[in-house]
Parts: sequence; C-alpha cells; structure tokens
Amino acid sequence: MGKYLNPGCMKFQKVLNSEIYVDKTGMISYINSIVNTEQCYICVSRPRRFGKTIAANMLAAYYGMGDSRHLFADRKIAECENWDRYINHFDVVRVVMTDFIKEKKDIKSAIVEMQKLVVRDLKKQNPDVDYYDTDNLILSMSDVYEETGRQFVI
Repeated sequence: MGKYLNPGCMKFQKVLNSEIYVDKTGMISYINSIVNTEQCYICVSRPRRFGKTIAANMLAAYYGMGDSRHLFADRKIAECENWDRYINHFDVVRVVMTDFIKEKKDIKSAIVEMQKLVVRDLKKQNPDVDYYDTDNLILSMSDVYEETGRQFVI
C-alpha cells in the first residue's frame, strides 16, 4: 500500500472510531451501479467542511486493494444486494490537491510533484511493469492497466 495508490483503510477506520460518524456508505451502492457504464465518471463534491475527505477515505477503503470487508459488513451498504461486488477490486488513487498547492508556489509545479509521487507509488506496487514514460501519470497508469487489467478509481 502506498501513500497515494491504495492508501488502505486506516483513515476510514479512524472516522468509524469517532463519535460524530454518520453512515454515508449508501453512496457506494449508487457508485457500484454505474461501474463499467458510460456514467462511471462522477465527481463527489460538497461545500467546504462537509465531508469530502471522509467520503474519499470511505471510497478508498471500499474500492482499494486490501481487505476492508470488516469495515463495511455492518454498515448501510451491507443492506444492499451484491454490496460487496466491487469491494477491494480496484487500484485507488487518493490525492488531496490542497496538500500539494500549499507546498508549491504555483499550480503547475504542484501538479508535477503530485504526478511524480503517484507514479512512484505505481512503480513500487507494480515493479515488473514496462513503463513507457514515468514523467507522465496517465501513460504510467495505462501501462499498469495493460499489464494487470486492474481498473483505477481516482
């Protein structure tokens, strides 16, 4: 597990341990219904301080490689038929862009840095892949997909 690629479920576990947690796993049911369709490109957006990071942590824990079934077995999503169809089924890239923008003086250098770090995680997790251009995140992800057949959730 990397910092940006398949970051695991510890951040979501921490949320579950909190007193203020509200179960929003029902969102996963909708997302599962559009996997491998033309509508699969969605953006989960909310106003500032309304749970975007918590939603991202939940989705990373659910879809990312690893073992997170125990975190979802007693949540709302488990009430849905085939709730576990895509659990731990994808490579997940989880990036909080504000983390990069805070450190860099301009957007372009922040994006370059983010791409480098995600590609670093890709190479660590997939060392046998023949990468065409490791300066290009999209091409690197395509190389991994071609070798492994695993789709990405970003």
